[in-house]
Amino acid sequence: TRPFLKFKMILWEVFTKRGKRIGLNAERWNHLVLRHPEMNEYLEEIKEVLQNPDIIIKDNFEDNVILYHKYYKVKGIYIVIIVDEEKGFILTSYTTDTPKRGIILWQKK
Repeated sequence: TRPFLKFKMILWEVFTKRGKRIGLNAERWNHLVLRHPEMNEYLEEIKEVLQNPDIIIKDNFEDNVILYHKYYKVKGIYIVIIVDEEKGFILTSYTTDTPKRGIILWQKK
């Protein structure tokens, strides 16, 4: 088996609240947890954030970059997933105590 095939292995794909197909592969997951180790325990929540966010924000600089936010009251944090909707993959993900600034595309009522 070639190691790079495992590296590109698709972990899952979902359709977002905006109807965009977004995938997470092993390479992106490794990137996420190396840069943001706190995300290691949130693999399943990433899907939930994309499918059922509280706030969706468009990046101020790149039209195809969208930030999905969901608040987790028990932990007192937002999980933020930043995706490139044009390419269909996650750029990064992290936790924060406040939503990021940008143009609000959608917000849960």
